[in-house]
Amino acid sequence: MFKKFYIIFLFFSAQGCLSGGTHGKIESYQYAVSKYDLSNDVLKVIESGTNILRDTLKGYDGGVNYYNDGIRYLNVIITKDSDICNYVIHFYGDSTYWDTAKNSALSIVYANFNGVGGSEGRDDFKGKEEVRDKLIEVFQSEFIDRLDKQVGKEHKVVE
Repeated sequence: MFKKFYIIFLFFSAQGCLSGGTHGKIESYQYAVSKYDLSNDVLKVIESGTNILRDTLKGYDGGVNYYNDGIRYLNVIITKDSDICNYVIHFYGDSTYWDTAKNSALSIVYANFNGVGGSEGRDDFKGKEEVRDKLIEVFQSEFIDRLDKQVGKEHKVVE
């Protein structure tokens, strides 16, 4: 069953890579720490979570998957009860910004819940607001709340 949803997630991820790159954001969270500290804390949360997995699959050609490069983007799978939620997380900015900024942010740019979802940039949640809200609720309770504790500071939701 998990494998089935995983394959569906990969299909939708590949579809997103073929589009114009206008993924938009589903929700963004800002922290008063550097990107490097935030990304290290994100990895610690993933490693310590029994219901959180990091997808480390390579791109279709065996190379780096742009939307899962481990630097700007991470793919994460979160299970809650019998639900499987897939997320593509994006770290805001570039290396120049990361070297100088005292704040950093991460955003959910793609997500699906039991195979239903997508990105804001493609209007995939139009008429599916309940799915979008469920994805945000799961991400918040299972990931962001743990990240707040790991970082030692509360996040700020960015509009």
